[in-house]
Amino acid sequence: MLIMIYFAGLAGNLASRYGDELGLWLAKRIGKRIKGKENISHFRICDIVIPTEVQRYEEIAKDGCCAVETGEVTHFRSGRTFRFGFNYGH
Repeated sequence: MLIMIYFAGLAGNLASRYGDELGLWLAKRIGKRIKGKENISHFRICDIVIPTEVQRYEEIAKDGCCAVETGEVTHFRSGRTFRFGFNYGH
C-alpha cells in the first residue's frame, strides 16, 4: 500500500513538472528502480538539457548519503532525456 501511495505522489509531482503523459511515463520507469528499496531520500530528476534542473540535481546529489541509485531514460516520442537518482538504505 505504501508503494502505491509513493508512486501516486511521484507521478503527480512529475506530471506537474513535465505534463501528464511524460510524468506518468517517467514515474513508471523510475518506479521500477525504486521498487524494493527502503528509506528513500534525496530523490532527484532533471531534463539533461535544462541547466537549472541539472544544477539542482547536482546540489541534491551532493547532500545524499548511503546507497545511491542513478540512471537515465529517454522518452522516444519527445526525444527528451532525463537523469534521475535517489539515496536509500539509511
